[in-house]
Amino acid sequence: MKKRIILPLMIIILILLVPSVLGVAIGVNKAALSYENVLRNGYAEDTVMISTDTSEEIGIERDVTGDIKDWIRFEPEVLTISGQKPGALKIIIEPPGDAANGLYQGEVRLLTTPIIQTQSGKIGSAIRTSFVLKVTIDVTGDEITSCTSGGFSLKDAEITYPLIFTANIKNTGNVRIRPNFEIDIWNQDQTELITTSSFTHQTDILPTTIETITKEIEDLNLDSGQYWADVKSLLCGETALKTFSIVDKGEIVDKGEILNVKNKLWTRVGDIVPIEVVFKNTGSRVESTKIKGTIKLGDEIIKLIDTDAIDVGPGETTSLETFFNPQMEGQYHINVRVLYNNKLTFWKQSILNAVSNEEFEQRMNALKMKNLPFIITLIIIIIVILLLLILIKKKKHRRKHSKHY
Repeated sequence: MKKRIILPLMIIILILLVPSVLGVAIGVNKAALSYENVLRNGYAEDTVMISTDTSEEIGIERDVTGDIKDWIRFEPEVLTISGQKPGALKIIIEPPGDAANGLYQGEVRLLTTPIIQTQSGKIGSAIRTSFVLKVTIDVTGDEITSCTSGGFSLKDAEITYPLIFTANIKNTGNVRIRPNFEIDIWNQDQTELITTSSFTHQTDILPTTIETITKEIEDLNLDSGQYWADVKSLLCGETALKTFSIVDKGEIVDKGEILNVKNKLWTRVGDIVPIEVVFKNTGSRVESTKIKGTIKLGDEIIKLIDTDAIDVGPGETTSLETFFNPQMEGQYHINVRVLYNNKLTFWKQSILNAVSNEEFEQRMNALKMKNLPFIITLIIIIIVILLLLILIKKKKHRRKHSKHY
């Protein structure tokens, strides 16, 4: 009898002695880090996100082992996290100049700071949770210059104000870089080159890092209106076409975009084909919109598109429509843009194939035959479902009938 009482009592006491901090856990979004082609006396970095399930703030300490022990530093030096506030830890690698080429390995142990908890003022314990990151570093003596660029942007500006250019650059090589750019500015119809601006970023971008650069382009002397810009990231070898507006002081900037161009892919020669252009007014006032564009067969322009204007309210999406009647067989290229309040969207393209009546019928029949297995399968599924429903209904009816008797 005493044993039956003592054993549960001991279990209860042990449970009470275990501090609640034992439930504290940390999570890391990466289990291993690999740094490739790191130059001697060079630089490389990576970032891990650390989270926890406790509502209390806890510190994160670091312990490094292996060949790389003296090559690693961390930012920030002091990091605290909680359940509501995960933390980002940057792990920076800087191999010394006398490091031999090759692979180096080590570990970074992430530990919570000791949390001391007492029970009834008598018993205390210090609990630490840890997570081990495997780290591999490939050291090389070859210099690699490489980068990627994107996120090009030219902000609309008031007349006489500088044009603000931004871009995101990622250094994918192992040496510091200073990317250079060339921007050709064209008139609204993209028929006349207005000016060219060139510049080089004035600070180094370290290997493996991403930086958003901003440049004020001054003394362009542009009149009010819409312009197009061919942006070239010369070092990274990437280009983009952007548009921007110069407006008078206090003037509202109109904005809009084509979401989609819809038309049949195949049609008969002589049929009238509707072409639907879906436009969204992303500005803050009503915009008068119309379709502008061309339809080409090969290099020959078959039709110029210029529709009547339709008003589109701010935030609204509408379908603008035009029609085309192909008179010859072939593949037609439809190139359209929307003119809205005297501004032009980017071009959008679509394809229309015009064939003889005989070929059109053959294609439609082939399409029907292609869909026939799906239709038969669908019919079988519907029949099976109906039969199951009938069987279930009959069973319910029998049960009800048997209960009645």
